[in-house]
Amino acid sequence: MTSVSTVLASCQGDYLAMGVWDASLGSYGVVGMGDWSVVSKVLYSDHFGDNNGTTQNWSNGLNWYRTSGAGSWGFTTAGETALNTADVNLNNGFGNAYGGGTDERTLAAGLSFHVNNGNLISGWAYNPTGSNFTFIEGADQRVFWVANSNTAAISEPGSIALLGIGALALIRRRNRR
Repeated sequence: MTSVSTVLASCQGDYLAMGVWDASLGSYGVVGMGDWSVVSKVLYSDHFGDNNGTTQNWSNGLNWYRTSGAGSWGFTTAGETALNTADVNLNNGFGNAYGGGTDERTLAAGLSFHVNNGNLISGWAYNPTGSNFTFIEGADQRVFWVANSNTAAISEPGSIALLGIGALALIRRRNRR
């Protein structure tokens, strides 16, 4: 069992990606990336009783959700996602939000990792297309990685001009010989 806090401590960066390595496909089943602060944000304490609302936590075109108690951590393309049925929201556009929440009647791609008391537990699913709901099998793996913004310095025009003048001087000197 892996704790969410361990994942977040190991994955510090500007952006956090979550995905599934689907062993039967030999490739990633689904991957989403968003701003680290959005992806890691706890929206609800748990999915029992007090969290029958819907999530609105967008980054990079994905609606992210996370619970600290019993619930899920993941993302969806759905405009509104009932937290207490997060993985069911990925079930080919379900039309019945059992136990509360708002029905999501559109096909939604996404990923849902089950969480209990801050730990990633068994019970997770993904839907890469909105109509291809897939439960995770034993050999499949959760995958996390980070990316940082490109902060490399870009040369000023004056520096580029100076390099150009230097190159011309070397060429001229060579031609004189």
